[in-house]
Amino acid sequence: MTIIQEFKNNIRSTLSFSSSGSLKHQLQRLQSKLDNYESGDVIDKIAPRSKTKLEELKRRIREKINTLTIQVEKAKRAEKKDIEARIKELKEALEEIKVIERSQTEYEFRIHNKPKFSYEDTTDKGIVYYDGTLGSLLNELKHAFQFETGKIDFIKVSGEPENLPGLLYDIGDEVETYKRQYAFDGVLKLRVVMTDEEMLQQLKSGKIKNGLGLGTLEIKKMKKITANIIVKVEDSLGSGSLYSTISKRSLDINSSLGNIRKGNKLRRNFISGLGIDKRDKNESYIDFVKVFIEDNPFIYVKY
Repeated sequence: MTIIQEFKNNIRSTLSFSSSGSLKHQLQRLQSKLDNYESGDVIDKIAPRSKTKLEELKRRIREKINTLTIQVEKAKRAEKKDIEARIKELKEALEEIKVIERSQTEYEFRIHNKPKFSYEDTTDKGIVYYDGTLGSLLNELKHAFQFETGKIDFIKVSGEPENLPGLLYDIGDEVETYKRQYAFDGVLKLRVVMTDEEMLQQLKSGKIKNGLGLGTLEIKKMKKITANIIVKVEDSLGSGSLYSTISKRSLDINSSLGNIRKGNKLRRNFISGLGIDKRDKNESYIDFVKVFIEDNPFIYVKY
């Protein structure tokens, strides 16, 4: 997409928001983007306090890579493969952070007891909620990168206080974030849905005595972080899977509407509400969005 095409799409989208009273502000942002493009400058739009934390995170990632690089020389077989996988993940994290720093979207980090990534469309701001640890921050920054690269989207639903994760959100997106967190921390503790029999076995194993809560898994190898495990993750004992309704198919902006429908069988309210069930199954999601947003501007996805 050329810069002119991009601005035509942005202006068309902005005009759809004119009833919100923010048209002037939105056009000013577009003009600023054009000015920056012409000057060749890249403005870092990370909020100041968040930028300080991000600099700390990058420094700590580099330190971790150096430490693991020393360890890998002495490691053997499975341990060596795991350390190499962690190093690769952390190097990728540094590159992905560059994409977030260069984004036109503003980013802000906030400490919260329930980590998540959300998007505020009226201010074009990504909010990264994390639990205060750098591993958690890395986890949620992976979601920010997924948003920047068209792997996840957000949908505004009337009556909801915030935009909800959209139809591109899939279990693979979560596997990526947990692998990223593991790469930094070297261990991953997850509370997962368990049957009564599994809980009984866990009690008999003595794991509870070793500091793990009932229903908690401790993962010490990246290869064990799989979709079959992540799909069972829950907030608290008995609360149910956090990711049970999202697509098990890998989806992104180029996915066909047919695959979007198949992947989101448990989210039919979105499918029918957006009218995707009435469209050609071979049409790509992003082509649908480009048309849909002219009349109904409440799907937010980068492309």
